Amino acid sequence: MPRALCLQHVPFEGPARLAPLLRERGFEVVVVPVFEGGDLPTLGAGDVVVVTGGPMSVNDVEDHPWLDDEIQWIGAALDTGQPVLGICLGSQLIARALGAGVAPNAEREIGWFGVEPVGDEPLARALTAPPRVLHWHGDRWELPRGARLLVRSEGCDHQAFAVGAAVLGIQYHLEMDHAAVAALVENCPDDLAPGRWVQSAPEILDADLESSHAALEVVVEEWSRSWSC
Repeated sequence: MPRALCLQHVPFEGPARLAPLLRERGFEVVVVPVFEGGDLPTLGAGDVVVVTGGPMSVNDVEDHPWLDDEIQWIGAALDTGQPVLGICLGSQLIARALGAGVAPNAEREIGWFGVEPVGDEPLARALTAPPRVLHWHGDRWELPRGARLLVRSEGCDHQAFAVGAAVLGIQYHLEMDHAAVAALVENCPDDLAPGRWVQSAPEILDADLESSHAALEVVVEEWSRSWSC
């Protein structure tokens, strides 16, 4: 059975709603706790990689030395043409593995805000179907060489990109369930310091997850169709 290797960066943030969607498509979901510093798994034929979020920056190598090993491992997966999906920090790690810069955005973007497509391909439309999506980031990736920008927002011009048929990076969260949103609010309270694009904890917890999950199903279908044909 092919595996979906989900790289996890903190105990409270994992694949959430993505896990059952991948199981429905015949994958064994294997959560890899990268933050524990152990050896990363060997990729097999048919495996896909999901790089989940986390509160750290890709630049926090001094505090999290395992980030360097993870970036190299992601780079090797990309070199072999493995399907790779990154969410929030995961998208930033993919961008860095592709040689792109990652630096603080002009403003933190945390809360439920709208996004808009760049171009008209089905994946961009699926990614922007919900009226609002959950953002939780302070950094912004530069568009990797050869990548297509799919989504932007008023708060951050780089929200999602694709490289070829198999690589997708999404800055925001469609995968969160209620428990995951509550865990972010509980574990990252300092992120909610007031800002132009920062909502309060009650606003964030008042989540419309139904539209996010419906969009996620379409996104996973579009993404997987592109490399499984």
